[in-house]
Amino acid sequence: MSPYRIVFGKLHSRWDGPFVITNVFPYGAVELKDEHINNTFQVNGHQIKLLHNNNNNNNNNNNMDGN
Repeated sequence: MSPYRIVFGKLHSRWDGPFVITNVFPYGAVELKDEHINNTFQVNGHQIKLLHNNNNNNNNNNNMDGN
């Protein structure tokens, strides 16, 4: 068995899906919550990708560029 096979198995992401930001700590740490399994964990804020989900059907006041 190759030692590279063991290393490559550890490089895949262990978390996937939409999470809710529950707390923002100093120096960029962010606490996320997975609402499906009710689990919270901390990650570096640079590792997350923000998703702005707007359920409101009125798009007149919801411009992201501020115009």
